[in-house]
Amino acid sequence: MISVVLLSGGIGSRSGKNIPKQYSFLLGKRVITYCIDSIISAGLIDELVIVYGDGYLDLLHQIMEPYNNKFSRVKFVLGGASRQDSVFNGLVETSYETLILHESARPLITGENILSILNHQEDSVTMGASIPFTVLKPEKVKDIMELELLDCVTELLEKVKIETGKEVLVYENDQVSSMVEAKTATKDDDNHYIAYSPNYTPEINHLIASKAIQFLRVYRIDSSKRKSAVAYQEHLNNGKMGIALEVDRKPYLKIALNDPQLTSTWILSLVNQLISQPVNINIEREIYNNYPELRAYQLNVVKSQFDDFNLTLSKEVEEISPSIIYNSSAIMNYVYLKSIDTITGSNFISKLNYIVKGNRSETLYNYTLENLENSVESDYKVIDYWANYLNIDSWYQWV
Repeated sequence: MISVVLLSGGIGSRSGKNIPKQYSFLLGKRVITYCIDSIISAGLIDELVIVYGDGYLDLLHQIMEPYNNKFSRVKFVLGGASRQDSVFNGLVETSYETLILHESARPLITGENILSILNHQEDSVTMGASIPFTVLKPEKVKDIMELELLDCVTELLEKVKIETGKEVLVYENDQVSSMVEAKTATKDDDNHYIAYSPNYTPEINHLIASKAIQFLRVYRIDSSKRKSAVAYQEHLNNGKMGIALEVDRKPYLKIALNDPQLTSTWILSLVNQLISQPVNINIEREIYNNYPELRAYQLNVVKSQFDDFNLTLSKEVEEISPSIIYNSSAIMNYVYLKSIDTITGSNFISKLNYIVKGNRSETLYNYTLENLENSVESDYKVIDYWANYLNIDSWYQWV
């Protein structure tokens, strides 16, 4: 049994139409129906979950009327405040363990694409399938979007192309949840991708440089040694069990454990912090040492991170949070910030509201200082050490 979650909540502002582009007509058919026809042509989909935007449910019922007998069940789910919220809303309504996620504004998917994903599920959890689209060269995209980068950043992008054999496609995307998001090319991809928000600031230079450096770091090790960290349901269950150990001391956590969205957010956010910060320490060191023209932007980015970290350091937040989440996050933030202080000569640590688990934080910092080398292999090693030290090593796995 297989479910498809079809995201249909976007407003399509870039299309310039007065209706979301997935509901507009293309060659006599609504764009979303091309996706639905391809899903049907695959012949294996039992359940269709459509995540819609407020105000479009009646139109969707009208669009789906000819398809009433094509699926065992069709569900309509109201989207959330952000794309990730909409994805989550759709996922929790699925009935089967195997599912495919697709955006209804991308009509060029085929039944063959769907079958390819289903036949290679071990590759599809994180990568998905490529669908046809028109690629603009990075230089052309830069001209269109008027994105001006420092020479050192442009040179870094060119260095990525030379060393990896794959060009970096830089493009504007109003759907990204942060200023810059990136995807490293696989062996079958022609390009690395960097998407940036239209609301970018000059700090985009530092952020794009960071992504470019990460592309280089990944490609400097053999592809057989590259790994990605994932958290499946069993890892979420392990995290919930870790939180459940605190129920006797914090009884209100019993209520929180019955909220799958809240507990999943706690766990996945912590895992993302775990797998990101040792890597980012290495990248920030390389930027500070080798690209002095980026230091001002680097300081601004870290200052923004520090402000976010510091907001969480309050007795009120500590009281309502699971200790394993709160303490682990605070300890990792301490190690990250003190590492940045050591690299750049800044003094963020002294400005923290207070230090959580000072001895444990300092011990992990000293380990990191002595053992974190500038290689992806060292990243993996330190990440695993941090996880074991914080007792969250069963919350993820490498694939």
